[in-house]
Amino acid sequence: GPELPDVAALVNPCRADCTFPFKHLASVGLAFYFAGALRRALAGANWPGPLPDLRDLLDLVALGTVADIVPLVQDNRVFTTHGLRRINQRPRFGMAALCAVSDLGGRPVTAGNIAFQLAPRLNAAGRLGDAHRGVALLLARDAEEAKRMAAKLDRDNADRRMIEAEVLEAAMTQIGPDGPTHRAVVVARRGWHPGVVGSGASRLVDQRQRPAVVIAIDPDGLARGSCRS
Repeated sequence: GPELPDVAALVNPCRADCTFPFKHLASVGLAFYFAGALRRALAGANWPGPLPDLRDLLDLVALGTVADIVPLVQDNRVFTTHGLRRINQRPRFGMAALCAVSDLGGRPVTAGNIAFQLAPRLNAAGRLGDAHRGVALLLARDAEEAKRMAAKLDRDNADRRMIEAEVLEAAMTQIGPDGPTHRAVVVARRGWHPGVVGSGASRLVDQRQRPAVVIAIDPDGLARGSCRS
């Protein structure tokens, strides 16, 4: 908006006064560029300690870039290309374990694999309540620990898919066999898991070909919903 918050620093390529040429970064790409600028500043200030090799982070940058569904062009394409190369050549323990439970069968990881197999498993923990498990997996420093955490995320993802299917079935029952008669679909119910309303709305859009809103109501009456179009 026109009013910027009163903070010490606001780094955003979409600011009206920002001259950065590429405007389609995911947050992980923005964080990577910030880390690069910080590294250059430390080097210019004769920082006495070792400076990190930021290329070691490119696998995470590729993961976040693809998972956030930003356009894979220009900077994002470069991030993804080099990040996939690192994933396939020198995967960190957590990434290797995630690939193993995702049934990739030892095949080279592609952007499509990230979007449809790796990212959903990482997201499942956050959707069902504890996003820290995905972070812990990516930071794991032991192969066996990473395998255990990846297996748990895989189970979370299976649970998430089951809950999504139940929400979708209940939503379709609300809509009725003849389908919606209005230009949008709005469904709500007590007890639906708020972590899956977004994906539930997306599936309704696919099935009914119109905007959809899915709302979960908790026992206290607080409603949280998601809209897709």
